[in-house]
Amino acid sequence: MDTSQNKWSSVFVLGSLVFFLLACLSVFYWEERTLTFDNAFQIFLMICDHRIEIMADRWPAASARFLPMLAVKMGFSIKAIAIIFSLSYVLVQYCFFFLTAHILKQKRLGYLLLAVMLLATSEGFYWCNSEQIHGLSASILLLASLRSWENHHRKILSLALACLSFFMVLFYHPLLLFPTFFLLVYNQLNVGFQDRKTLLFLVSFVAVWFCKRQWLPNWYDNGKSAQFKQSMDTWLTRFFEMPSVDYFMGEWWSKYHFLVLGFLVVSYLLIHRKEWLQLLFIYASCVIYLGVVLIGNPVPVNSFYVEINFYALVVFLFYPILLIVKKELLETNWFVGLFSALLFVSMLRILVFSAAFQERVKWVNNTLSHQACAKVLVNEKDIPKEVKMLTWSLPYESLLLSQQKGRITTLHWKNESFLNEGKYTADQWVTDFNSLDSQYIDNVYFDWPSGEYCAMNSLKASQSID
Repeated sequence: MDTSQNKWSSVFVLGSLVFFLLACLSVFYWEERTLTFDNAFQIFLMICDHRIEIMADRWPAASARFLPMLAVKMGFSIKAIAIIFSLSYVLVQYCFFFLTAHILKQKRLGYLLLAVMLLATSEGFYWCNSEQIHGLSASILLLASLRSWENHHRKILSLALACLSFFMVLFYHPLLLFPTFFLLVYNQLNVGFQDRKTLLFLVSFVAVWFCKRQWLPNWYDNGKSAQFKQSMDTWLTRFFEMPSVDYFMGEWWSKYHFLVLGFLVVSYLLIHRKEWLQLLFIYASCVIYLGVVLIGNPVPVNSFYVEINFYALVVFLFYPILLIVKKELLETNWFVGLFSALLFVSMLRILVFSAAFQERVKWVNNTLSHQACAKVLVNEKDIPKEVKMLTWSLPYESLLLSQQKGRITTLHWKNESFLNEGKYTADQWVTDFNSLDSQYIDNVYFDWPSGEYCAMNSLKASQSID
C-alpha cells in the first residue's frame, strides 16, 4: 500500500498545483470550453428546461452540471454560469484525485490520474464534456479503492468508493471497459493473481458490463454499435487503408509524443526485467484498443473528438512504469521533477492548440455582428475551412454569444430537406433536433429572435430564403 507518514505527499502537492493551473486555464478559456459545441447545448437546456439533462443514460456526467445549474437558479449572468461550468469539470477531476492520492494514499495511482489527464491532452481540454475523461479517473479510483480496501486502509470508505466507482464506470462510457479491465488484470499480474477481492471485482465488472449492454442499452450506444458493425464489414480486411490510421499516425509527434515515449520506456523496462507476460498483455491491450477505436471512427472529421479516444493508452503504457518505480523513489526530487516536466510541457501543448477554438468563437461573434436579421441560415460554403465546426450546435452557441452583446441573433445550419418542408418560419426556432417556439425560448435570459429567416450576409431582414 502506498501510504505515507507525511500529511502532504509529493504527488498530492504536485497534483494540487497542477489542478490550480488547470482551474486558471479553465477560467481564461471559458468561452472556448463552454460556449461551444455540447456545452453550449447543455447551458441552453439548463436555462430553458430548469433542470440537468442526462444524455444517453450517462448519469455520472451530470456531476459537472450541478454548480452551473445552481448558478442558473440563482440568476447569475450567462458569463458567470459558463465560467462556473468550465471550472466544474476541473473540480470534479480534482475530487477523483483528492480521493485517490490523499484519502486513499495511493501515490502511484495519483500519478497515473495526472498522467491520464495531461500526457495526451491538447484539444481535449476544450472538448471537456466527454464522458471518457472523467470515466478514466473513475476507473483509477476503482482500483485505488480496491487496493486500499485490500490493505485494510479505511475499509468501509474504501469499499463504498469501490462500489460507487464501479457503477460510475459502467455508466460513463462503453469504451471504459478496456482501461478498467487493463487496470484490474495488470494489478493481478503484478501480485500473481493472489488478490481475490480485486479478482472478484474484475469478473463482476466484465459480467455486469455485458449485462448492461444486453438489457440496458440506450439509443446512442445502439447507434454506435450498428456503426461499428458496419465499419467492421467494410474495413477489417483493409485496416491500414482506413483514413483514421493515417490520421492517428500523422498526429504522433504533435499530440502523442509522450505516448511514444511511454511505449519505448515500458518496453525497455519489461524486457530488461524479463516480464514477458506483462509486456505481451500491454501490447495486446494497445493493439486491440486501437483496432476498436480506429474502426469505430474510420473516417475522422473533428480532431478534438478523435483525440479523447487515445487517453486510455496512457493507462496501458504508464501504469506499468509507475508500478516498477520503487516506493521510496516516488517522493524523490528527481522523480517529482521529471514527472512535473512532462505535465507542464503538456500544459504548453494545450496553450498551443487553443488558437483553433478561439477562432471558432471569433468566427461566430464576427458573423453575428454582420447580419441584418435575427435568424440566419448558414451554408457550408460560408464557413472558412480553418474553423472547427459542429454544425448542429450553431443555434445554441450563437444564442448564448449574441445574448452577451445584448442583441439576439442566431445562426442555423441550412438543411435543404427542412427548407423543402417549410420548417423555416418566423414563429419557429429550428435546430437539427427539433423546432422550438417563443414560449420555450423567451425567458429571463433570452429574447425571442423575431422575424423571418434570411440568408447569411443578407442586407435586408425581410429577404426571402433562396
